[in-house]
Amino acid sequence: MNKLTITICPICDSKKMKKIMGDLSCEKIKHLFTVPNIVYYFCENCGEKLTDAENEIKIDQYFFKQLHKAKRAA
Repeated sequence: MNKLTITICPICDSKKMKKIMGDLSCEKIKHLFTVPNIVYYFCENCGEKLTDAENEIKIDQYFFKQLHKAKRAA
């Protein structure tokens, strides 16, 4: 399990990083979706959202599961 701790935003160098456990809105291949119960860091200065490799895998799995459901329903 990755234990990522981000204290400085890699985009804007702000120290206003906030750890959040909650729903994360994402976009992949022009599809918008929301993943529930993900731990991520949010930069209160620039709005960047970051997470660790373990949660990126969860996001990808959720995306492909939702995409598969949508294709079956069509």
